[in-house]
Amino acid sequence: MSRRIGIVCACALLVAVAGCSIDSFSVSLIGSVSHRQVVAGSVEQASLKLQEGLTEAGVVVLVKPQDEGTRLFCRTKSGKMFCLLLNQEKTKGSDKTAVTMSERAVDEQFWGMVVKILKTPLPTSDDSLRLLDATERNDITRE
Repeated sequence: MSRRIGIVCACALLVAVAGCSIDSFSVSLIGSVSHRQVVAGSVEQASLKLQEGLTEAGVVVLVKPQDEGTRLFCRTKSGKMFCLLLNQEKTKGSDKTAVTMSERAVDEQFWGMVVKILKTPLPTSDDSLRLLDATERNDITRE
């Protein structure tokens, strides 16, 4: 009997280490989340946008890519930790990404910051994000 309890505890610990929490898995399966935002763009674009915005706000972000999306583990300056789940939204046409935060770990101030970052427009082209090589840098006029 105690061996079974040990196996169950080990499995629960493995699930907790592999993801944000057991609640995160039930949230993605059930789909009833009040802290969910769907944004235009791919999971990668939304992830980069959140990483940049949260880092600028002083939040440490650890990215963990997964099969169908990405998890962003976030730690605020005050030490609070949150997990954002980014998954591709099934739609016809353009890419959309669903960003959710576990009900158990919701902080309204943090979620408000996430929504604000997500609502800022994306750059019009990917060229704005790439580094310039030496010849392109010389072409830029300096004021």
